[in-house]
Amino acid sequence: MVIFNATGREYKGNLHMHTRRSDGARAPLDAVLAYEAEGYDFLAITDHRMVTTVKDYRGRMLLLPGIEMDEQLSRQEVIHLLGIGGNARILGGYRAGMASQEGIDLANHAGGLCFLAHPHWSMNRLETVRSLSGLAGVELFNSASTYPYNPDRADSTHILDLLASDGLLFNTTAADDTHHYGSEFARSYVLIQADSLSAGSVLETLRAGRYYASQGPRFLSVRLEGGLVVVTSSPVSHVLFHSNLPWNDGRAVSGDHLVRATYQPDLARGESFIRVILVDSEGRRAWMQPFAI
Repeated sequence: MVIFNATGREYKGNLHMHTRRSDGARAPLDAVLAYEAEGYDFLAITDHRMVTTVKDYRGRMLLLPGIEMDEQLSRQEVIHLLGIGGNARILGGYRAGMASQEGIDLANHAGGLCFLAHPHWSMNRLETVRSLSGLAGVELFNSASTYPYNPDRADSTHILDLLASDGLLFNTTAADDTHHYGSEFARSYVLIQADSLSAGSVLETLRAGRYYASQGPRFLSVRLEGGLVVVTSSPVSHVLFHSNLPWNDGRAVSGDHLVRATYQPDLARGESFIRVILVDSEGRRAWMQPFAI
């Protein structure tokens, strides 16, 4: 069974970033041009509680409407949501104080998608994420949620592994959450297998989960063959196999310039899902969507 196969064009995008219209360090056009110079194909500017348009941009990138919505659940927990794509006027109807479920419903009503942002940074409880209906996915890695801007809460893999262990296999993204345009800028992104660089095709691809998150490493294929998970990739130093089991042999394959790795799931012990992670020699990662076995 083919889980992923790299065929055709991959488009590179960032789904979480800010400009001076909210709390970012650059004007909207400058921010867009900075990502264009880094080779990105599509962006969503997600300024806080507002939709930012860049009408004077004439470049090659696709700009999707975006907004970051928020709800303060308590002093210990917040929910941040990314509304991506669809009708910008409807998406711009968000108002401060709306409940998170209303924000998700608004993004979906606009014909777009809604992703949960940085659950580790937000201190989201598992029951909080379980209560949200209509999410297109969850941000697994957030470049700004670590030093020098924050304590090290960039990676939400642990939270998502626990949810996947309960059968909630969310599609996962990585994004910069760019504010300062410093060390977080152009660090983490999604690579999608869209038919074209159009809003409809990109949203359809994101909705279907035909993408993976990366900081540099590339997946070539992920397959289930004869009970084995078989992964091929660009050269990496480690291939990691996350699952619902605390322990199993062979879940970390390490070496120099690895381009292929295999893993034998333990169905007898109830192994139910796999999340493949690549790590290259510079510590950069790529995350495949989790899949049931």
